[in-house]
Amino acid sequence: MEQLISEILKAKGFTVYHSKQGADGGKDILAAGGEMGFGSPKICVQVKSHDTPVDRPTLDQLGGVMNKVGAEYGLLVSWSGFKQSGGNSRELVPDMKARKKEGYLYR
Repeated sequence: MEQLISEILKAKGFTVYHSKQGADGGKDILAAGGEMGFGSPKICVQVKSHDTPVDRPTLDQLGGVMNKVGAEYGLLVSWSGFKQSGGNSRELVPDMKARKKEGYLYR
């Protein structure tokens, strides 16, 4: 699934860095505008293809990595959707503009 997301970002004109398999520090893909990837927006992508929905700690990890790499946007892609936190997606992501539609979190 990571390769698919990477190719979609490339098709949209982003320069893409795809991290190696294994411990990647919470990022699977870094993408940015411009021919060499120094432009904006900068996007940090985390792809989860597990059989279980993504939980709050995974989302928190993405936010931390976004800060670390200076990404303006984060994209969390989950094959199995997202766990409910007892409320809506704004409660799950209080410091990000987010909305949830059919199991997907958009920013």
